[in-house]
Amino acid sequence: MVRSDNQAPALIGSLISERYRVHELLGEGGMGAVYRGEQVHLRKQVAIKVLQPGARNLPQIVARFEREAIAGAHIQHPNVVSASDFGQLPDRSHFLVLEYVEGTPLQDVIASAPLPARRALHIARQIASALEAVHAKGIVHRDVKPQNILLGAHDQVKLIDFGLAKVNVELLSTESREAARKGQDLTAADQVLGTLSYLAPEAVRGMEAVDARADLYALGLMLYEMLSGRGPFDASDGQSSFRQRLLEEAPPLRQRAPGAGIRPEVEAIVMRLVQRDPTQRYPTATNVIAAIDGAIAAMEGAPRQIEPTVSMHLGAPGHPTSATPLAPRWTSPAMRPWLIASIVVSLLLSVALLIAILSN
Repeated sequence: MVRSDNQAPALIGSLISERYRVHELLGEGGMGAVYRGEQVHLRKQVAIKVLQPGARNLPQIVARFEREAIAGAHIQHPNVVSASDFGQLPDRSHFLVLEYVEGTPLQDVIASAPLPARRALHIARQIASALEAVHAKGIVHRDVKPQNILLGAHDQVKLIDFGLAKVNVELLSTESREAARKGQDLTAADQVLGTLSYLAPEAVRGMEAVDARADLYALGLMLYEMLSGRGPFDASDGQSSFRQRLLEEAPPLRQRAPGAGIRPEVEAIVMRLVQRDPTQRYPTATNVIAAIDGAIAAMEGAPRQIEPTVSMHLGAPGHPTSATPLAPRWTSPAMRPWLIASIVVSLLLSVALLIAILSN
């Protein structure tokens, strides 16, 4: 357990590394605190994450912090929060400078679920796009959950908190690299990290057993909740939920939300994402994006019921009205020459009659 030495009052108003002014405390936990700050030279708002002094002598905690910094620095994507600096305060506490994001946690949005399918797919596609960029760098997030998804204006997604990310240890500092090799997941080998409610079943073998498909599994659970208003299982806590997911396949989405009008192609995406066996899931986030795009296209191209437009003539009161076509139709292409000839003959006869009248 990390002892929490509250350093917030001392930091507010201070200048870190001669370029970051600390303005206010945004949140605080057992291992650190997050502040709103400003890069004074650029006049740009930033978020500053600072480890508690009690954590500075714990190499595994520092390795986790550095892991988050490296992940954020190596991924440049509109749906991933970026990191721009990493260092130490005079008291040797580590700090991390992140992109400042204002948004609502997806957790709060899910509380009002079920969401309209188009909105849920719009959010899920952005998460998949973020994961595509993360996985392309050889990084596995390992803690994808609604609390780590922020929604900004127009449901703009930001994936945050890479503290549990699986990264290439060669990118870490020498001290952190050694700590990572001794206990890369900051826990004993038989323990798991992350939020149990969104943890993939294969994590029971240890966090080193998980790969990018575990992140996709968590995305599937979130999409399941967004569309149905609840998870696959009625569990009282995360541990019970995880145990059920270890033993049972998730029930069909439309079975859990029979009145939600979920389309089959949307259900198929969700159910493939939440397969217990990772080999049965989508292999990559790119595949998920393609599937979501296909489902959205199918929804947008679905036939819509439109009332037919007819012209009506009004009969006398009490008499039925009848529908008449807007324009006459040729009954057959073969009849067209005869009709044209008839019209020409009629015109010639009319002209002859007019000449005869004028002559008289």
